[in-house]
Amino acid sequence: MKKVLIIFICLSMVLTMISCNRSPDDGSDGSLSSDISNDQASEGSSVSSGDDNPAANPASDFQYVFSENGESVYISKYIGTSETVVIPSEIEGRPVLVIKGVSQNMEIVSGAFENTGVRSVVIPESVTVIGISAFKDCKELEEVTVSSQCERLSVKAFQNCSKLEYIDLSRTKITRLGADAFSGCTALKEIRLPDTLQEIEQKAFYNCTSLEALELPSGLLKIGEEALFSCTSLKTINIPTDLYLSCQTFPVANEVSSLEKIVFDDGREEIDGYAFFAIKSNAEIYIPASVKKFETWTFFIYSDVKIIFSGDCPEVLGESKLLGNATIYYDPDTEGWDECEWKNIFPMIPIE
Repeated sequence: MKKVLIIFICLSMVLTMISCNRSPDDGSDGSLSSDISNDQASEGSSVSSGDDNPAANPASDFQYVFSENGESVYISKYIGTSETVVIPSEIEGRPVLVIKGVSQNMEIVSGAFENTGVRSVVIPESVTVIGISAFKDCKELEEVTVSSQCERLSVKAFQNCSKLEYIDLSRTKITRLGADAFSGCTALKEIRLPDTLQEIEQKAFYNCTSLEALELPSGLLKIGEEALFSCTSLKTINIPTDLYLSCQTFPVANEVSSLEKIVFDDGREEIDGYAFFAIKSNAEIYIPASVKKFETWTFFIYSDVKIIFSGDCPEVLGESKLLGNATIYYDPDTEGWDECEWKNIFPMIPIE
């Protein structure tokens, strides 16, 4: 009887030891995980699991202030040490609404992440505003996930992020890209813009020397001067139907020697701007059949270009001569080309 009792005690001890040393990967709901979650929750972070929903950084990684009504949080400065940052959607039970920055006398003097060594940032769905210089001079930044609820991307928001190659804004509600928003992003190859975008301010893509193509949304109304200055890899760009085409001083696209194709979207009835393009490459310019009037001063041409018309010969506004060398291509089945003002000025070739 004693032997049986001893064996039973020994087996119980062995089973207890196995249970205590069980791997945390077995799906158990151990007290250690609960403690971590509680600690992070007490600091104001939202915590989630899995690669698609990475855990947010603790609130102690940020300096922040409350909005005037006390109902939301504005991030002032990132003071953490992690190169991978997931901004919490809530702090102290209030939604994180704005990545604001440090301000003095009502002016932003330093962006919230400016000149930090962060490599990856996830901006939560609660954020509606990416403030002035928010990620300026983040020269190690390679990946950004932007909130679909974002409505404003401010001046110099990503200026000089020289390792950022791609950013997707297509899900956002942004209506305006601030001046210099991506200027100096020399590695930026692709950016996807939202359908809500109505304005791109001056120098927004200044010196984005790796940008090869830019698909402008159909609702875009205005693009600022020098917005594409020195985008020396840019090959193709489309021009939305209602985009305003005049510049007072410096063209939108200047020092762009790589440009191969400019496509005006169908539906535009007039090309009637001044100094919108300064073309220094042998580009092809595609004009839709909807265009009825054509202003020659829209283009300053410093090379040989092909202007390809799909419809009838347009009414030429202002001076007949384009500023530069052009060859006109037209559909012989359309009308007006025999009497075109360009007939004895430029070569005119029917499209076969």
